[in-house]
Amino acid sequence: MLQNIPNSICEMKCLKHIHLRYCIQVEILPEGLGSLECLEELDIEGTSISHLPQSILLLEDLYIIGSRGLVQSCGFTFETQPPECETSCCIEME
Repeated sequence: MLQNIPNSICEMKCLKHIHLRYCIQVEILPEGLGSLECLEELDIEGTSISHLPQSILLLEDLYIIGSRGLVQSCGFTFETQPPECETSCCIEME
C-alpha cells in the first residue's frame, strides 16, 4: 500500500537498489534521485509512475526496470530486452 516515496530517500547516499515492483499507488519519484550516487537498480515495473526525474541522467551504470514506453519516452536509448517478458525492459545508462 505504499503511496509516496519521501524526498528524504535522496539523503541515503549508500542506497544501491530501489524495488517498487507492483506498488501501483506510487506515481512520483523524488526529483533529487540523481543524488543517489551508489544507486545501481531502479525497479518501477507495475507502478503508476509516468515521469522519471531528469536528475537520474547523472547516475552511471543505473539499471531501470519498467515499462518500455516509459523509459523510451524519457529519452533512454540503450536497452536490453529480457527474453522472457516483452512488456518490460532494462535500461543501462553508461
